[in-house]
Amino acid sequence: MKRLSVRFEGRVQQVGFRFFAESASTNFNITGWIKNLDDGDVLLEIQGDEKELFNFTNKLIKGNGYSKVTYHEIREIPMVKNEKKFKMIY
Repeated sequence: MKRLSVRFEGRVQQVGFRFFAESASTNFNITGWIKNLDDGDVLLEIQGDEKELFNFTNKLIKGNGYSKVTYHEIREIPMVKNEKKFKMIY
C-alpha cells in the first residue's frame, strides 16, 4: 500500500477531468480525493496497491477526450488511516 500526490497540468479544468476521475475510481480499489487548484492545475491524492495507483493515474493521463495532461508530477506521501472512498473536493 502507498499514497501518492499527483499534480496534473494542462487542459484539466472545466473539461470534466475531476468527474472523469471520480467515475473511473469506481473501477479501481483506491481511496483519496481530487480537487482543482487556483492556478489551473488539478491535485490528486490516491491510496492503494501500487499497481492500482499506476493504472488509475495512467487512465487520467490518457484523459476523457476533452482533457489534455501536458505534465504531471508524482510524489509518495504518508498514508491516511481509515479513509473509506475516493471523492471530489470543491
